Formats: sequence, structure tokens, C-alpha cells
Amino acid sequence: MSVKQMSVWVVWWLLTVASLPASANSPLADAAEKMDQTRIQSLLEQSVDVNAPQVDGMTALHWTALHDDLETARLLVEAGADANAVNRYDVTSLSLACTNGNGPLVELLLEAGADPNTTLPGGETALMTASRTGRLGPVKALLARGADVHAKVQGMGRQDGAGATAFLARMADPTIFDFEAKTEQTALVWAVAEGHADVVATLIQAGAEFQMTLESGFTPLLFAVRQGHTEVVRTLVTAGVDVNQRIEPGLEWQHLGYEALLKPGSTPLHVAVENGHFELATYLLDVGANPNAADPTGYTALHAIAATRRVPLGDANPPPEGSGNMTSLDFVKEMAARGANLNARMLRAAVASLDPKGSGTTPFLMAVQTADVELVKTFAALGADPQVRSEGNATPLMLAGQRTGTEEDVVRTMETLLKLGIDINAVDSNGETAMHMAAYRNRADAIRFLARKGASIEVWNQENNDGWTPLAIAVGYRRTTFRPNPEAETAVREVMMAEGIVPPEKVTSSR
Repeated sequence: MSVKQMSVWVVWWLLTVASLPASANSPLADAAEKMDQTRIQSLLEQSVDVNAPQVDGMTALHWTALHDDLETARLLVEAGADANAVNRYDVTSLSLACTNGNGPLVELLLEAGADPNTTLPGGETALMTASRTGRLGPVKALLARGADVHAKVQGMGRQDGAGATAFLARMADPTIFDFEAKTEQTALVWAVAEGHADVVATLIQAGAEFQMTLESGFTPLLFAVRQGHTEVVRTLVTAGVDVNQRIEPGLEWQHLGYEALLKPGSTPLHVAVENGHFELATYLLDVGANPNAADPTGYTALHAIAATRRVPLGDANPPPEGSGNMTSLDFVKEMAARGANLNARMLRAAVASLDPKGSGTTPFLMAVQTADVELVKTFAALGADPQVRSEGNATPLMLAGQRTGTEEDVVRTMETLLKLGIDINAVDSNGETAMHMAAYRNRADAIRFLARKGASIEVWNQENNDGWTPLAIAVGYRRTTFRPNPEAETAVREVMMAEGIVPPEKVTSSR
């Protein structure tokens, strides 16, 4: 079921199932509800009250608008039907016609005197409804009759007892209510979020504000980019939006603690990449997006690639709607060709890190942390420095699979890093080696792999600055809690015994 069909269904449910039984004093409305054309014609010939409502306020004109029945609506209007009548939910026939996107029916109702600025109880205007639905006819008809293109409504996602508004709005587009009840919407924002480029262009031509920033910090451009609506983005760019604008939440939103979700300082390029819209991201580069734009943490679009390719819940397959045919690796190559800094360092740690000084992360290190072998190889081939270290002097080999990745992925990543010349026996500022890090992450296969590849037991079987060897770490010692890693412990004991060292049966921390 499409969004528009769902919207109509929700209205129908609210106006029928949730209403009381029809009154016997509204035969014309009853006939219209049942779409009984013969009965309707007969009643009109008898000059019955064309505006007699059912007990829920539904008139015959309401039902014909809901059923998208233009011809019957014309008969009712000619018979004197009130185009501004409201039902129990304060819904007019015009709002229903706009929900269906029926241009001729909207024009008929407006000619019959319907208020072009009629609203649903939650504040959604007929123009907003028409813009969300996306049919150009109703939008143009409303604008021609003086519909307010600047009208705003606050918190349309809130289920605040407004009946039709709350449910219809949520069913129509749940994607723009991430922070419901705390954002302003306009007809243009509705059209942008739904991807109706021709409606967006028409609203802009009518004077709609398209460069405003909502309290959340989002703009029409950012909404369009997030949804992957390329044609809407093109329309907004043609109108003159800044493709390097940033998410700038208002003070209220900052106080509510939404920074992690909103990512203040992010640009449309960040948003496009994080949502997997690589063709759209390339278009943004074509029209002037800065490939090296960074948020306050130093996080660039290239940093974002790693997380986009390794989403926490799923595998991004199939790709998100609007992503086009460009792969993430192709996009990385495009970025490099356009001057993106492959070695850009973050100012602060992007993710929880075993490295106490986790800042300084480059896109290459992000790929290493997610054990994304293909991305690691791509960055290296394009010129990223494989010898880069974190601020805590951790090598890529130490950070392999620190954030995510299967055992197989981690081992393959380590193998690739060794081929790139990474020192298997390097020690970081905390006195830790790749073996220590593998123990932290319970990477048994990685521990055995490092031993096979020549990791020196004289180097790695040493206490770090906290007093822990890899075996102690595997037993459970760590900075914030005690957490046993049994697979890692077994692997460490195996490789120690293979080197002729008998590990202690009971391991304790020396500090």
C-alpha cells in the first residue's frame, strides 16, 4: 500500500469505523457513503437537504470527496452543498479532496466557495496536504485562490488528540517526525520530504521560503538529501540553496540532548554519504560541495564511508532508496579525484576506542576499525598513509576490527595490513601490542594469526601500563570492568605453550 493510499485509508477509518452509526436523518449522506448513485439521483430529485449530516458530521459532499467522485460532487454542489461544512473532526471536503490529489475536484470545491486556507485540527492546511500528496493540480488551484504558502504548523507528528491530523500526518510520512512535536513544517517541507520536485518548484515560484532552518537544525535541502530525492535537490540548488550549509540545531534542541542524532556541523555531503546516496553525493560535489568539509570533531564524508558500509543493524543490502547505481568504493575514488584529504585526522574520537587517546582517526583507520578489507585496500591504493597511527600511537594492526567485523574479516584485514608493511611487533603509548588488542576484543583467530605471522612473544607477552599481559586481559582485566574473554584466553594459552612458555593457571593483575 502506498503512502497516499494509506493516508486515504486512515481518513476513512477515522471517519467511519471510529464514528457512531449513521443517523436516519441523513439519507443523502448515507447513500453517498455507500456510493449508491441511483439513490443519490433519486434523493436529489426529491429536493432532500443536501447538507444534512450524519451524526459524525459527514455530509454527502464529504463522502464524495473521500470516494474521489467528481461527477457526484458536481451534482451536490449544483444542488447547494456547503463546501465548507466540517465533520466531527473539523475536516472539510477540500482536505479530503487534497488527500486524494484530485485537481478537478479541488477546483470545483474552491469555485463553490471552499476556504483555500482550511486546516485540519492539528494545523495542517489544505496546501500542506496537497503538497504532501504531490499532485500539481490541487497545489496550483489552491495557490491561485490565495492559499497561504508561508503557513507553518508545529509538531505535526504529535498524537495530541487532534484525531485526523495526528494519525494522517504520521501515516503520510513518518520519516520527517524523528523529533516529533518539536519541529515546524510548511507545505514546502512536506513536498521536499515526499520527493515532489515539481511541487517544490511551484511553491518556490509562489514565494515559499526554501532556505529556512528549522529548530532542529534541518533545512529543506537536508531533508531532501537524507531521503535521496535527487530531483528535489536539483530544484533547490537551481533556486540557490547553499550546498555547504550545516546542521545547526536551536538552543532548545541542544538542551534536549539530540546532538548525537542531529550531528551538528554536518553538511549535506555528510548526510548523503551516511544514508548511502552516493550518486547524489557526487552531484553535490559537482555543484560545489566541499569534499573536505568536517564537523566540529573533524569528521569528514570519507570518515563516514566506513560506518555506511558497515551499518550496525544490517548490511545495507539492498541499498537504500535513492542511492542510485554508484558503489561506495566508486564514490571514494570520486572523492579522491576531487581533492578529498585521504589522511584527514579527527580532532576527537569518533567511536569508543581501546586507545585512551582515540583522536587522530583517519578514514583509513576507520576502515581498519570496521575490518572492511575492500575499503582498506581502496584507501591504500588511492594514497592513504597505511603507516598512520592514532594519537595514542596505536598502529592500524592494533585497531583492526576494534569497532566491528567478523573473525574472518579481522584476520583478512590484518593480513592486508602486514602486506602494507605494518610492524607486527609495534608497541603503543600504553605499552600494548596487536596481541593485547586482540585479547581485548576476544579475537581468538586473530591471536593465532599473529602468532603464526611471527609476532614476537618476547614483545607481546609483557605487561601494559596497567599491569596486564594479553593473557590477563583475556582472563578479564580491563580498565572499566572485569569481563572474561574465554576464546581469547584459550588462544593465548595455546600460543604461549607453542613457544615453550607454560602459562600460569591463575592469572591476577600486578596492580
